[in-house]
Amino acid sequence: MSSKHYCNRCVSPLTRIEGLKYKRRCSPLLSGGRVGFKRQCRCRAVLNARHRGIQATTYCAEQARLPSSQISSYRSVAASDTKESVVLPDELLLKILSKLRFHTLIECKYVSIIFNTIASDSSLYKRLPYKVWNDSLSNLSIEKVLQILKLYPKLEAWTFSSHHQPTGSTLKELSHTLPNLKRIDVTDVEEYQHLDLLGCWPKLESVIAPEYFSNDLTHLKVLEIVEGRNDLPAIKSNSLERICAGQTTCVQKLLDGCPGLRYLRLHWQILNQELHSTTLQNLAVFCIESPTALNDCTNLERLEVTEINETNMASSTAHTLRIWNGNVPCFLLDKFPSVTNLECNYPISTLSEGFASGNLLRLELAEKLPRMYSLPNVSEMILQRVPVTTGIRLAGLRTLNIRCFADKAVLVSTLLQCPLLKTVHLQCTVPWLDSGDIRASSSESVWKEFSRLDFRSVCMVVGDELRGTMPPSFDELLSEHRAGFATPSENLMFS
Repeated sequence: MSSKHYCNRCVSPLTRIEGLKYKRRCSPLLSGGRVGFKRQCRCRAVLNARHRGIQATTYCAEQARLPSSQISSYRSVAASDTKESVVLPDELLLKILSKLRFHTLIECKYVSIIFNTIASDSSLYKRLPYKVWNDSLSNLSIEKVLQILKLYPKLEAWTFSSHHQPTGSTLKELSHTLPNLKRIDVTDVEEYQHLDLLGCWPKLESVIAPEYFSNDLTHLKVLEIVEGRNDLPAIKSNSLERICAGQTTCVQKLLDGCPGLRYLRLHWQILNQELHSTTLQNLAVFCIESPTALNDCTNLERLEVTEINETNMASSTAHTLRIWNGNVPCFLLDKFPSVTNLECNYPISTLSEGFASGNLLRLELAEKLPRMYSLPNVSEMILQRVPVTTGIRLAGLRTLNIRCFADKAVLVSTLLQCPLLKTVHLQCTVPWLDSGDIRASSSESVWKEFSRLDFRSVCMVVGDELRGTMPPSFDELLSEHRAGFATPSENLMFS
């Protein structure tokens, strides 16, 4: 039964949903913010799909480097009415929808009959979300799972759960049901050593297993060893591009045997020898004990170390340095003249007092900056875990990603000391905490108070998943371009 109330976003009538138990709280989808209506906007799925569709069309067009005139015409798909007025060819719509997440694709089925048909195309479903696999499929028998998987014949990735111990017959049946698999995870399979994976999927590209087991590496591009208690042998493969394991007896022999290797992660490896490689771009080890270990890795771009050894770490080519454990001394970057991106995003990784660098452009921290620092050229910073408790002083900062500010004064102090700041990505629903507790913070009152501040050049951005749930005061800021929602690419970047 239709009511006289309308959705204040898409002007569609609200429909009473009988039998559903909703909490009596103010819903931003109800006109005037009324309280206690057991109503649901019948176009909510359409609304979400439209907003995300606009992002997907723009992202897709930008990726394809299409002219702006075409981009604007593609946006009409997401902004069109729910009638059958789709003017784009199916091939382009499929390309657009391929950029959406699994749950958003399901929402798209409610937009119209045409969208339902296109969003049901099996080619769009190449990977099932972890929650769908873990919460639903893992509790079913392997026979029922195989029946469900027939709806998704284009899947390219599959993870065996502990409930699904494959046999030779089920493995063959799975290969017939999912012939396009490129990535298989057998971490929870007890007898994984006896599986003929390459026999069932000759073009398999990625294997994840507890330990290394002898297999044909003809087409394999990615090999991930989860536990890595045993030394990885000096395997030989012309196709391998990425290896993750615990450690190996000789890193150089591994590089020689895999001439196309670009990514190497050995999380227990103590590197005490010189490496020679023209293809290696990403290296992750436990620690480095030789100051000349990386001198002949001429294309190395990213280095990760668990433990800092400031006297024996150096690279002239790496652009990104990630430290997992320890206090990073200021002079460490003197041995990394090309580093512009520093990541210390683990709780026990910090910057020393007085840390200074004129080369850094991007900084990622787990908790907070030291009291004294000098980073004049940092334009992007991420503080992941806790609210910001003191004002940030970065003259060149343009983009800031934080959980939130501890209070209004810290926000004001930061905006005053960062004159070039344009965008603040929030991991919470409010820019600062009210009463010191995020659960007790009134979203409406905080955003209304922020709207009164005279910082109109700064845009506060929240996650795309909050679309349709923010208070009216946020919507007013949205119309003034002082607030926004993160794009899919930004969600991926800051996730």
